[in-house]
Amino acid sequence: MTDILLSIHPQHAEAILDGRKTIEVRKVMPVRIWPREKIYLYATSPIKSVVGEVRLDCFITYYSDLNFNKNKYILNKACITEEEFNSYMGSREEVVLWCLVNPVRFKEPINLDRFKIKHPPQSFRYLKEVADE
Repeated sequence: MTDILLSIHPQHAEAILDGRKTIEVRKVMPVRIWPREKIYLYATSPIKSVVGEVRLDCFITYYSDLNFNKNKYILNKACITEEEFNSYMGSREEVVLWCLVNPVRFKEPINLDRFKIKHPPQSFRYLKEVADE
């Protein structure tokens, strides 16, 4: 079992924990995580804490040559605008949609020290790596 620590802007972490955001758009698909494993949500500045967790349901590769107008539900489920999506995608030909289920908000945010991590990841980090250090 390999869980992930995911750095995410606070407004997106909030949307995930509220159940509104069920798709996370990312440039990379982790290779060492399986469906139903945990993704811990590290809310970036100004919160700078792990605020909850969510389970991975699946990954879907999205290719830029698809007609995005037919996939407006992705924008809705990702809680982003078409402009934000296009800006993030840039010149990439594909991105990965992380499908998220079962969000759990922690009663109190957790400091990274509990995960034995000094610095948050730029995108994500496998937590098994922490145990191996």
